[in-house]
Amino acid sequence: MKVNYYINGIEIEPPINAAELSVELNYDKGDTASQTVSITEVEFGIGSQTDGSDAASLINEHRQLGLSTGVGVFEGLPYVVELTKDGTTYILFDGYLNTAAALWDCDKVIVGAVEKGNIDWLNETADSISFAYLYNNNDVIASARISNTDFVSIPYVLSELPDTREALLAVVSLTFLFEAIATQLEEIIELSVSLANVLDFLAVVKLILRITYLVGLFIVLFITVQRIINLLIQKTKYHDAMYISTLCEKGAAYFGLTFSSSILESDRYKNAVILPKKYSHETETVSYAGGGLLGGAKDVLTGFFTPNDARAKGYYDGTFGQLLRDLKEVFNGKIIIQGNELRFEREDYNNSAYNYVLPDVDDTNYNLNFDELKSNYTVEFLTDYNDKNTLQNYEGTLTQVIQFPDKVINKDMVLMTGLESRIIPFARATAKEGLTNVEKVVDFLAPIIDGIANTIVKIINAIIDVIDFILNDKLASAALLFQVLTPQGYVITGLIIGKTTFTITDVLDWFNDEIFDTGVDTSSIPNLVYIPIGDSIKNRDSMLQMENDFIDVPKIFNINPSDNKINSNNSQSFSSEYLYNNYHFLRTFVIGEYSEAPNGNQKKIKNVSGVPFCFDSFELLLNNNRLKDADGNNGELISCKWNVEKEVAELDYFIREAYTNNIKEKIITPDGK
Repeated sequence: MKVNYYINGIEIEPPINAAELSVELNYDKGDTASQTVSITEVEFGIGSQTDGSDAASLINEHRQLGLSTGVGVFEGLPYVVELTKDGTTYILFDGYLNTAAALWDCDKVIVGAVEKGNIDWLNETADSISFAYLYNNNDVIASARISNTDFVSIPYVLSELPDTREALLAVVSLTFLFEAIATQLEEIIELSVSLANVLDFLAVVKLILRITYLVGLFIVLFITVQRIINLLIQKTKYHDAMYISTLCEKGAAYFGLTFSSSILESDRYKNAVILPKKYSHETETVSYAGGGLLGGAKDVLTGFFTPNDARAKGYYDGTFGQLLRDLKEVFNGKIIIQGNELRFEREDYNNSAYNYVLPDVDDTNYNLNFDELKSNYTVEFLTDYNDKNTLQNYEGTLTQVIQFPDKVINKDMVLMTGLESRIIPFARATAKEGLTNVEKVVDFLAPIIDGIANTIVKIINAIIDVIDFILNDKLASAALLFQVLTPQGYVITGLIIGKTTFTITDVLDWFNDEIFDTGVDTSSIPNLVYIPIGDSIKNRDSMLQMENDFIDVPKIFNINPSDNKINSNNSQSFSSEYLYNNYHFLRTFVIGEYSEAPNGNQKKIKNVSGVPFCFDSFELLLNNNRLKDADGNNGELISCKWNVEKEVAELDYFIREAYTNNIKEKIITPDGK
């Protein structure tokens, strides 16, 4: 068996400490399908300064070129170790020398080696990019670039009254409007009854102006009602989020990896999203129809009132590495790298076969995994004090699992201690269920108000049509108006309104602009369009419910892709107890409680050294940590240190074997009351 070493594709002499080097497979991080291959620090002597294949010279050249045309020490130097036996060559190590952390001495260089594409590499590099960096960045490859099309607009409604002071003033205005409308209706009826001649100019003008004023009052009435609705029951708003699977795909693609996960591809979580923090918002000024002194109401409201607004951002507020760590807390998960694929799975995921059989060595000594037993284990979501809904709907936020002995003789000698807290760095989402008291009142009155309003609108629109006919067909001619007013009256009227030639519409415009300022265009009075107030509270069930527009703690929840409302299974899927029972239960030491872990987390840990270990054994365990001991028991490798030259290894492994049945657990999920 021969070992060959290469730096940047150039074969070099073996390192000074080649005889001491060992290859180590580490499985202790729980990432069992593709593991860390590590080599102890490599030591190169300076050797010949003129030999282009001298390792130390190549490393020094790499450093020096950083001052001119090269990339310098902050980019690793490619390093490959080949193992050849019986005509077969195997890449034992493919990575790079960490020249940034090397020890430079006068006659040697000591440098660490990092394998490409393994867990350690990912842990070191995944925090080097944030999702904000991936957003609309043309320097990023297309598959990793985030754009607005990756965002999901989540509709939400407010559970609190946003502006009661303004709404109260609007209600007071509404009272005076009803009184003014009643008065104008009485006067219009009286004028209509007393009108003997349609060519009685002054009476016609007076009647038309009264009707115009009434139209203006109705416009303001409808505006005021809509203001009250907007201030008390604000329109649906939207926050942008992203599917968790999309976030992971983008992050993995940046590092040249694909992404898969049986968890996030399952029916239960394939539509899970993360709604990031929201601090700064756009504001929208709502200008109501009508204009003028009577109808110029405006309200400044916070938030996006239409989906897919280009200004909204929905990406996770953090790095790719932080996202992976957060997801591991949620699902008690682990990261696996298999070739160019990054997988996210539950921590017990392992689809490997038991190919390696441990030789018949002395493995009678063992330790118990007592250090993994925590008598108090908690799964807890965060709460957002800026959103009381996360407190009001507290049940499902925290689950506490107490493990305790079933039988106790000496209570002061019980060895079960410790606390392990799995803090999920997200808040749960609350779906709107039913109507608030204000919405119930509006919902009750809406059919009555909408029915009356629609009848009034039809009557007013009919009157408007008659007025338009009189103004634009009967009295639109300046010559006709000249005859009605007499020459003297025509001249005097023209002096008052500032025109020499005019029609009755010009006169009415002057009255409207200078005297009444109704905001209604009398040259062609538009028909009223009434928006039913009942529409303001429809279709709000199952929307995300929030106290206000700001989010201090990101939320995680399931949605329906058809309307982006909260899915009916969300409350269960993202409850602390469900996550414990389906993902975190692997940490329990209770026997027989869970079918997928019949022996709980009880293990016997063994260490054996001097195990005959050759190239074939290394191949079997490289991407597979499962083994069988000489007695046929299934086990899992924790680590393997292989001395290549001596062809022996030291193995740490465990057998899942029960060693106590005196443990029970109690699951507590407080409701916050």
